[in-house]
Amino acid sequence: MSEADIQCELREELHHRTTKELRKQGRIPAIFYAHNENAVPISVNAKTVLQLISHEVNILNVIFPDGKERKS
Repeated sequence: MSEADIQCELREELHHRTTKELRKQGRIPAIFYAHNENAVPISVNAKTVLQLISHEVNILNVIFPDGKERKS
């Protein structure tokens, strides 16, 4: 199985207008879910996601701004 890393940014505002602005900036709004943990609103670079999709990545290592890394 292939793995890849992706940097994310935390999102504070979850309004429709804010998510539209993120998309204009080339970012994809998302939610990171983990078992028995709170959901974390994040955004990721759209170009990076498209590259990962084209390379058929199976495991994604999400790297948070504080340096923590989680698999998804």
